[in-house]
Amino acid sequence: MTGYEKYTPGTGIGWKINLINGFEKNGLSYACNHHKGWGSVKIGKAHNKSGSIESSSLSAKYFHKQLGVTGSLEFGASGPSVGISSSWGYDTSNDTGYQWNWYHKNY
Repeated sequence: MTGYEKYTPGTGIGWKINLINGFEKNGLSYACNHHKGWGSVKIGKAHNKSGSIESSSLSAKYFHKQLGVTGSLEFGASGPSVGISSSWGYDTSNDTGYQWNWYHKNY
């Protein structure tokens, strides 16, 4: 394998962000119907000043933690019965990768 296909899932750098669906300010309620943002990581690697070329790669993905709710309604001889259950799940994106070449030298 070459490029970002050789990464180990579940390792590396990550962070958590909480996107909100609304907020209040000065007694007024505001809805958020568009979410936008960015993140950045600066990575440095020591080099041996040989001028030789080397390849590096990365892989990234994001996910949303979601609450799923299911319910049931049954009618029996003793009357109706209602059941509600919930569970957490994740909506994940596909992996996105990038590969680049760099040289062992100072610029």
